[in-house]
Amino acid sequence: MSSELGGTSAGNKVGRQRATRVAAAVAVVACAAVALAACTEIIQPTATPVEFEPTPAPAGTRAQVLAGGDALALVALAQPKELPPGNAASGQDLYTSLGCTACHTLGSDTLVGPGFQGIYARAATRTDLSADDYISESLTKPAAFLVDGFTNVMQVFDYLSDQEIADIIAFLKTVQ
Repeated sequence: MSSELGGTSAGNKVGRQRATRVAAAVAVVACAAVALAACTEIIQPTATPVEFEPTPAPAGTRAQVLAGGDALALVALAQPKELPPGNAASGQDLYTSLGCTACHTLGSDTLVGPGFQGIYARAATRTDLSADDYISESLTKPAAFLVDGFTNVMQVFDYLSDQEIADIIAFLKTVQ
């Protein structure tokens, strides 16, 4: 009988050790779950996101900066350029070939954008810029001046040469 008791007592001891190990493992898993749950980040925006519309640097700025250009040279790049004399016939060709006709009429009708009838005279009154500078800016940075009632859907023509811009302006001067 004592051997039976000895066997039972040893079995109880093994059972208690096993139960202790299981309880410890459960405790470790529970602690790990709590730690992981506490570490999850809930992102809550603190402000309305700002729409970023970068303004491209004037052509040649990067080369000037890398070459160690002085501040006056960089400021000169940002000043309005003196455009060459424009050619209205070439400007009319550009008006067609660039696809301006898809959004702008030469009359007062509205398509996607405003009609161009009298655009040169209107451009001179819209801002403190000259009509030439206003139109040039409207071609290269269309979001700069939006006509009331229209959204900014115009293609950016910042790749046009000074001569092409001057030609388009010369053509728009003729649209009365």
